[in-house]
This record gives sequence, C-alpha cells and structure tokens, in this order.
Amino acid sequence: MNTAEPVKREPFPVPDILRKTITGNDVSRSRDRLRLASLERDIIGDALTKIYEAETKGQINDSEKNQLLQRYKTDLKRVDGEIDTHKRTVDLYELESAKEDLLKSFHEKMLEIDLKISQIRPTVSTTPEPVAKPSEPPKTETTPPHQPQTLLRNDRQRRSLRTKQKNDWRRSEKKYSRPWNASNR
Repeated sequence: MNTAEPVKREPFPVPDILRKTITGNDVSRSRDRLRLASLERDIIGDALTKIYEAETKGQINDSEKNQLLQRYKTDLKRVDGEIDTHKRTVDLYELESAKEDLLKSFHEKMLEIDLKISQIRPTVSTTPEPVAKPSEPPKTETTPPHQPQTLLRNDRQRRSLRTKQKNDWRRSEKKYSRPWNASNR
C-alpha cells in the first residue's frame, strides 16, 4: 500500500577524479614484469654471494672480484629501478581501485538510505502541532549603561580566581616537594 514511487537505482557515475590512470592491461603487464624483476634480483643476489664466497675460498683475487662485482652491481641498480617503477604502477592502480570501491560503496549506501527515507516519509505526519508561545514582554531600554564595566569586573574576578588557583597549586607543590624527614610525619 505504499504510494511512494520506488527510487530508481542508477549505476554509480564515475567522476573524472576517479578515472584510472593505469588500465587493467597495463597493471597486468607491470605485475608480470615486477614478478620477473624480483626473480632477476634474487638471481643477481645469488651471483654476488657466489663472488664473495669465491674470494673467501681463494678462487679469485680482489681485483677479479671487483671486476665481477661491478657488472652485477650495475645490473642490480637497473633491476631495482624496474622494480620501483613497476611497484609504483601497481600501487597506483590498487589505490585508485580502492578509492573507486569506497565511493561506490558510499553511493550504494546513500541510495539505500534515500530509499528508506522515501518509504518512511509519507507515513510520518509532517504538520507541526501548534505550540503556544509565551508572550514576550515588550523590549525596553533597561540595559545598564555601564555594561562594559560589568564585564571588566567579571574579567578581574576571573583573573583573581586563576591567580588564587595558581597560588594554591604552588603551595601544595612546595609542601610535597620538600625532602621527606621525620618532622613531616
């Protein structure tokens, strides 16, 4: 018996600020490349470990070690740069997706609330009952002419009270900060 027209649910309109910078294909390629770059980094790390072990075992001398390390360190920097780039790409896509999901969820919840409001609103009486207002006495110029002095007096009283509270606190502070001895018992 609800005469209210049901609220039409429209798909969540994606505002321009939610347009993704990274496409699904781009993030898929970045994830693959990130996975491979991480594997390549592990391989380079193993090679570096082998070089240090070979030096320790006396298989290579210090200059040979440095020559080998130089090549692998260059590769390691390149791979770390790739990992960083692809990780930022994946992170950006995931953050934009999380933002979109959050706004979609919010929009859906707002639609649910609007639907409930539209269902309940017709059943609630919206005519306010007349409330008798007490008649206000006519306004006359009865304000004291020295109102600023009253405020000053109140400010002085407040300052005086604050000063008294500070002094009380200081006295109690002195009392409890004295060294403990038998005369305090």
